[in-house]
Amino acid sequence: MATTIPVLDGTYELDRTHSTVQFAVRHAGVSTFRASFANLDARLTVEGGKAVLAAGTTVESISIIDPPEFRAQALQA
Repeated sequence: MATTIPVLDGTYELDRTHSTVQFAVRHAGVSTFRASFANLDARLTVEGGKAVLAAGTTVESISIIDPPEFRAQALQA
């Protein structure tokens, strides 16, 4: 029995409905702040065995809502 590996050439777009990007930052060895990106775009292009991933997002300081203490410390004017 032979196994066939499908060719993945093409362009693949991020499914915003079923995808999320989250991260956590440890601050001063005491607190961990967690956040996520809501408006993310990503595209994977595969051509001739070569893959190129491009991604981006728009981040506005006003979008940092929780926790309030992080917003107060990190975004001081």
